[in-house]
Amino acid sequence: MATPAGIRKLGKLILIYYPEAKVNLGDDFEAEAWAAVLRQASDADILRALAAHVRSGNKFAPNAGEIAALCGLEAAALPKAPSSGRERMMAVYAGIVAYYRELGVPTAVEAKRDGISYRDWCVMVDEAEEKLRLEGKDER
Repeated sequence: MATPAGIRKLGKLILIYYPEAKVNLGDDFEAEAWAAVLRQASDADILRALAAHVRSGNKFAPNAGEIAALCGLEAAALPKAPSSGRERMMAVYAGIVAYYRELGVPTAVEAKRDGISYRDWCVMVDEAEEKLRLEGKDER
């Protein structure tokens, strides 16, 4: 189990081997972040992993994930995002299309395809929204 003292020692050793490294494991927040990744490894395993990294000739300082991999810790699976950005965008677009269908006007893309100018399309939308508002169906 990684200890705070072991993490601070790791930080000092990284700075000895890689003076240009931007690692500050004396800072409690950064040390806790590294400890969270390395919590299943012992202090001795962590130091052995750093030694292996240095001996490999890598000219860049390791990050916590690289040390964890050298300790033999399996990478945690990232949680799956609820949906991709494209799926969210398509859901928003579907809502917009449904709104224009309710108004009885084409979408801007459909209007352009049909040769309706943007100005004329805006007038159509404004008139349809006004009609909907006067009928009392506007929920906005």
